[in-house]
Amino acid sequence: MSTKINKEWHEKNKMTKNPTMEQRMAWHIEHAKNCSCRKIEGKIAEEMRKREISVSLFSFNNTNNPSPLNPFVGI
Repeated sequence: MSTKINKEWHEKNKMTKNPTMEQRMAWHIEHAKNCSCRKIEGKIAEEMRKREISVSLFSFNNTNNPSPLNPFVGI
């Protein structure tokens, strides 16, 4: 996996202050779909596994294929 940062995406998509776990997971899922600077890990990955959300689907930047649907759209 490349460690190249998508600076434009990061500038336009700041994490909200005091995010809920749902907001954090949604941000990290979108981040993984748009930037390959790091993978989803730690508490976020653990919570996603508990909720049976496949972390591996979102652990790489795949811009050539359609992304998996974000289960947190609208949150």
